[in-house]
Amino acid sequence: MVTYAGVFTPPHIGPLLSVVLDVPDAFRPVAWYGMRMALMPFRVQPVLIHASDAGADDVGIWYSCSGDGAVGASGPSGLAGPSGARGRSGKNAPPNWFRIAAPPHTVATFLERRPLRAAYIRFDDDIPVLFPCAGDVTNDPIAGSAYLLGLWHETMTTARDEHGRMRDADTLVAQLGAAERPVADVIRLAFGMELERHGLALERRTFGAASWAFCATHDIDYDRKWRKGIFYREIMERGLLGRGRLAHLFGAARGAGLAVSGRDPFRRATARMREEVEARGGRSTYFFKAGAHGFRDVAYSLTTSFMRAQMRALIEGGFGIGLHPSYFAWDRLDWMHEEHERLQKASGQPIDSVRMHYLRWSHPDTPRLLAREGFRVDSTVGFSASAGFRAGTCMPFALFDTNAMQELELWEVPLIAMESAIFNRLGASGAVAVDLTRSLMQTCEELGGVFTGLWHNTLWDEAEYPGWGHHFTWTLDRARSHAAAMLRVDEIPGAWS
Repeated sequence: MVTYAGVFTPPHIGPLLSVVLDVPDAFRPVAWYGMRMALMPFRVQPVLIHASDAGADDVGIWYSCSGDGAVGASGPSGLAGPSGARGRSGKNAPPNWFRIAAPPHTVATFLERRPLRAAYIRFDDDIPVLFPCAGDVTNDPIAGSAYLLGLWHETMTTARDEHGRMRDADTLVAQLGAAERPVADVIRLAFGMELERHGLALERRTFGAASWAFCATHDIDYDRKWRKGIFYREIMERGLLGRGRLAHLFGAARGAGLAVSGRDPFRRATARMREEVEARGGRSTYFFKAGAHGFRDVAYSLTTSFMRAQMRALIEGGFGIGLHPSYFAWDRLDWMHEEHERLQKASGQPIDSVRMHYLRWSHPDTPRLLAREGFRVDSTVGFSASAGFRAGTCMPFALFDTNAMQELELWEVPLIAMESAIFNRLGASGAVAVDLTRSLMQTCEELGGVFTGLWHNTLWDEAEYPGWGHHFTWTLDRARSHAAAMLRVDEIPGAWS
């Protein structure tokens, strides 16, 4: 079982690093979260100390905000000079410390919930400067990490699509033209290079012997293709009323034969996806539905002989099982709990991982609900109509409650690419889908992150989903040939050490 605190500070993660946060009290939770996330790619344990305990002979990171107010001008004014990092304590950082001095505007952005405007963000060597600062760097990695990984922009943008989701185009990374580049990771790795120049050489985290990881996931929205609704569609809507009537009528007849003979394409894909991953020495995660509360949900039983056999094979093979809550459960704790309990009973084991149906996500309400229900790993944060790095990262991170101003005991393994978004929403051909996926995987590999992909059990149904199955197996082969650790979602945070 994943332990939240243990992942942050396992005994082998690295040396202690003293940190001073000389900032307004109201901003301190954000600054501490940003500090932890900024240092997360490295083998180090940040330890918070008081400014008065920072010795002249010690070495650490001193993060300050000039002045003692929580608000300030909207520009980069009030910056401490390069020779000091004077904050609320009125004390300068000792000479050996790495200094980051933020202006009052940085604090105001968070506490007054002022959204960053992409048009006013400059780039320095292709790295966006979200928050200018002074001291030993001019691009504040602490505030930048807190803003991107804390999903603050999503709390400050009200436009939503028909499913209540933030639209891909409205994310800050999309507005910066950087949706296919994990800018939070770029900022953090540049921070690591600056620390190394300062004499604080930090090792990078890895996934055991592998420098990067691959995470295949599967949302099981249906237990079979040929069900009542599909027969009605093929016979009534398409067969009798639409074009190509005979083809649809023959297709329905063929589907009836497949259903009767136990060769339903979605059921065959459910088993084959596991077999394909297993054949390459990896593990993946299946997200099962355990409830239905509206027309967006297709109800199915977890206790049929087919489902029992699939869960047994997954558990025996070391694969992961997670919950795929019903469409309307995203803000209903009672339904979430009921479905969680039902899946745990059907699988016979604790369920710690989750992904929301339709990728429905309202920040911070959804993650707060998930943490309250006892989930420890989520993999919802990704684009629903495109592909890339919605939170600016391909690395696991802790989620942050921007209302309660505290970290949640919930890890996010961000979703990088979903096959239905690539093929259906982007309209990509098989070749284009492979090229796009290759580019995203290469980025994850180069930065030492995790490529998390989502494939449904519609694969290899070539009549309706041509090329989807090949896309899946091609991606598996590339992960294996490039020495990725092929892990379950719930293994990712703990394996990253």
